[in-house]
Amino acid sequence: MTPPGRATRPPTRRIRPLALAMSMVMVATVAAVAAASPAAAAQTIGYPTFHGPADPVPDEPVGYTTRGMLRAMYEAELAAGAGQPGHDFWMDRLLAREGSDPAGNQLMTRGRALYMYSHSPDVIGFGGDVAYWDSIDGRGAYTITLGDGGYRQNVASRRQTPSYWRQTYTNADTGFSVEVTKFITNANVAVTNLAITNPGSETRELPIRVSSPYATIPDGDELTGVVAARNAVTTLFPRLSGDHLAVDGRTLAGSVTVAPGETVYTKVTMGFITEEIAESATEYQAYRDASPAEAFTTHVRAYNRWWAENLPYIDVPEEGIKKQIYYRWWIMRFNFLDADAPGNDFQFPVGIEGVTGYNNSIALTVPMFIDELKYLRDPLYAYGTMLSAGEGSRHSRYSDNPGKPTNWNDSYLQYTTDAAWRAYQVYGGQPAILGNLARYGEHDVESQLTHRKPPAGVEGANPYLLWYCCGFLNGNDADNPSYDYFGRGNERLETAYVWANALATADIYETLGEAAKAAELRELADRIQQAILDTLWDPESELFLHRDVHTDTLIPWKEINNYYPFTVGLVPNQEPYVNALRLFDDPAEYPIFPFYTANQRDHQARNEGSNNFSQINSTVQFRLLSSVLRRYDTPYLDAEWYKKLLYWNAWATFING
Repeated sequence: MTPPGRATRPPTRRIRPLALAMSMVMVATVAAVAAASPAAAAQTIGYPTFHGPADPVPDEPVGYTTRGMLRAMYEAELAAGAGQPGHDFWMDRLLAREGSDPAGNQLMTRGRALYMYSHSPDVIGFGGDVAYWDSIDGRGAYTITLGDGGYRQNVASRRQTPSYWRQTYTNADTGFSVEVTKFITNANVAVTNLAITNPGSETRELPIRVSSPYATIPDGDELTGVVAARNAVTTLFPRLSGDHLAVDGRTLAGSVTVAPGETVYTKVTMGFITEEIAESATEYQAYRDASPAEAFTTHVRAYNRWWAENLPYIDVPEEGIKKQIYYRWWIMRFNFLDADAPGNDFQFPVGIEGVTGYNNSIALTVPMFIDELKYLRDPLYAYGTMLSAGEGSRHSRYSDNPGKPTNWNDSYLQYTTDAAWRAYQVYGGQPAILGNLARYGEHDVESQLTHRKPPAGVEGANPYLLWYCCGFLNGNDADNPSYDYFGRGNERLETAYVWANALATADIYETLGEAAKAAELRELADRIQQAILDTLWDPESELFLHRDVHTDTLIPWKEINNYYPFTVGLVPNQEPYVNALRLFDDPAEYPIFPFYTANQRDHQARNEGSNNFSQINSTVQFRLLSSVLRRYDTPYLDAEWYKKLLYWNAWATFING
């Protein structure tokens, strides 16, 4: 049967010879199989060259130790005065950004729930779009006006680190300069330190005024307010204060007197206080009462202590990769929400997909977060993300967190139970944790198989295979050639992830001593595995292919998703199955770099649709490689393939390499 609008592309049918008029792509594939030889062109890409500083990683302050390397580094730097202005810790030095940042003006410092969704560096204070879990309403936290204004940035003086941001502003008319250092504490206090310098020959007074759209109600020498966070997830009680400042209507006002050549230090403090985070009030008071230098040092030391307490130390020969490894740890921390919000939205600490973008705990990436977070010493991060997904699923398939219904609020391709089970094997814990995880996993698997079926009236569906209508449900948007072959949904090899979740759930029940439940889930996993091997394996092309249920036809157009059965270990380590990996020997099919979803020959054959490459695609490739290298005997994917992928993944993270 020819798909609508497509001539001369006869499909591959299960358990019958290939049609003579099939596409050249499939002819080449069959020829390769018949000859039992390697793919047409071996991967020829070499290794990238990293640009930038010759020494991108600062030297460690101590010699290597096998026990607590980052803790030893932190303590050595602490003893040497790190945390005081001008004395950064290793992670701040490693990830510091100087001058104009080609990546944009995003502010790296953030608290448990407070951060800048967007940041305007021309505003003294916290200008832009302040967020408490998400953008509040599109306005900045507060603005500091010095004198009549007119202060201009000296962008070349800008220094941003994960823990703080610093830049100098000058006023051409008055001659005053002010060095601004700002940071957000763990308990959501936004602090701006001002170092005001008078280069003139006369003592002068500089007025200061501070305003915030969220704190306008006088309370002694402070301003306060009551603000609903986005989607009424919680209620904020902002408090705003400043050294040398008092309430003046709906603003804070005051002045400092600066002698010739003198620098005066002052600060503004704003706490985003909630009832559920008791530390938000006490931390605000502590920073309000501290001197600017004390506030800075206290925060920077606390921020960097977290790395020492949580991160494993990782060293590799290539410093570009080493820097990228620690940058990824910062990314994980920056995209983490610990709001302790009431209700069942963001009550658990949870990894968030893109806090300055989608900004939600999205089912698709939850297991990716868990896989990385399990390397932190504190289980709060991996387990919180797991609990958030499970409790939010409401006895059904895992779905996006309900706290942000605009993005995207559906259930997407995921291996959450499988990832959470691996995390438990790292951390352990009380049986109740496993009991919850088993319950989440069982409901997810059963619901996925029940829910992901073709429209009513379509016959021939396998009850143990997922049917996806379109590419966004597996997270690939329009990058799947397979959907375009017939222009409709099909039975999918992404079902392998359901198998992995079912098998993990069976293992969990077995660990809990619930033999009957373990057997039930293991039998379900076996049925899913058999459905994939019987229904989605094409013995002619020796490939796993998605299936069009309308015609009982296997679809020759492919993507990286066709190899998910190998990723989770579903496929037996034997021929002819492992021969399907041959396509990774050919960059015209699956190149090492760029990282694509689509099989590139099939993308060219469809001659339409998107062909994005992104870091998330390399995550999929890494998972495939790590599984194949451990489980399968094949010459097509090896350690060198993995090494090149690692280098190109790091290279792609840096702007212009």
